[in-house]
Amino acid sequence: VGTRITLGFAVVIALTILFGIFAFSRMRIIERSADDIAKNNVPAVIALGHIQTELYHVVEILLQHAASSDQHEMDSLEAQMNTLHEKNEKAFQSYESLSLGPGELALYEKVKADRNEFWRVLEEARKLSRLGTAAGNAQAKELTDNQLKPVLQKYVDDLQAVLDLNNNGSRDGLALV
Repeated sequence: VGTRITLGFAVVIALTILFGIFAFSRMRIIERSADDIAKNNVPAVIALGHIQTELYHVVEILLQHAASSDQHEMDSLEAQMNTLHEKNEKAFQSYESLSLGPGELALYEKVKADRNEFWRVLEEARKLSRLGTAAGNAQAKELTDNQLKPVLQKYVDDLQAVLDLNNNGSRDGLALV
């Protein structure tokens, strides 16, 4: 009888230890996922979402700039574009400070190329518009329609791919919880 009682307690203790180890390992996995979501996925979505929204605003301001011939109004619009560009750069710096995996890094390389092209074409259109002539404004509008808008669409699509990756990472991490 004593042997069976001892063996029974040993089995209960062994099962308790195994369940404890299993629970602890699951807790560590959940902790790592929650930490990754809080430190990477959510800040990435916030930064990239701001960037995406501000891009449309910059194009809207550029179109107002191209429609204007008033130098004071153009100065004000350029100041707004510069402010948005600075906000955009800060959001990118914030995003780049996060831990990026290889898949995300590959997608982000496309975004960086798009970003350079977008701001290059935008600056070219701004310079044409800055001439303040009807011909300059028409060329700026044409450049915006024919070059900037397609670049903007590619830029937004590539940003959306990075956003989707982070949203899916959050969703996958939350599934563990």
